[in-house]
Amino acid sequence: MRHLFAIAPLLLFVCGAPLASAQNKVSIEDQIKADIAKRTSIKVSPIQDAGLRTCFAFEAYDVTITQKEAGGESSSAAVYVKTKTGVQNLTKPSTNADVPEMLPLIQPGFKLMSQADGVAMLSAIKALYVPKGRLGDDTKPEIVQKGTTWNFIIGKFFQKFSGFVIVTDSAGKITKVSYSLEIQK
Repeated sequence: MRHLFAIAPLLLFVCGAPLASAQNKVSIEDQIKADIAKRTSIKVSPIQDAGLRTCFAFEAYDVTITQKEAGGESSSAAVYVKTKTGVQNLTKPSTNADVPEMLPLIQPGFKLMSQADGVAMLSAIKALYVPKGRLGDDTKPEIVQKGTTWNFIIGKFFQKFSGFVIVTDSAGKITKVSYSLEIQK
């Protein structure tokens, strides 16, 4: 029994070390988060676009995130949307990819059937994905429709066109949204 009392402080030290280390890590993380929050500011501006209101069931916001650093400050831009389920960052894929998360964001009654519907969708896509109204290259935004497949060209990737490819059923209901770096006219 005397041996147990002799090693008790050692057991407390050894067993308590991971707990103290985990608590220290949480404390450090909290302090770092507080420092980042103190040096970071955001500017939020609603995106006003008729096509956006026609095609999508969310409010969209241009967000400028500015972080002060020792040598000055750096800024980045983002688009956030507010849906029934909360606020989320909306990003453009960087490669060919399906974008199934866009389907539930489309206005329930919106149908993509006519050129006017396509113009509304192109306007919405430009408002969400073309930074501050600039394409960054000499690409003229355009719509290329082939049956129930609609290509919304908003840029170039090397010598090919890039943008969103939207597929509908025969009644104009959107069934698939994808991003492509290889749109053919």
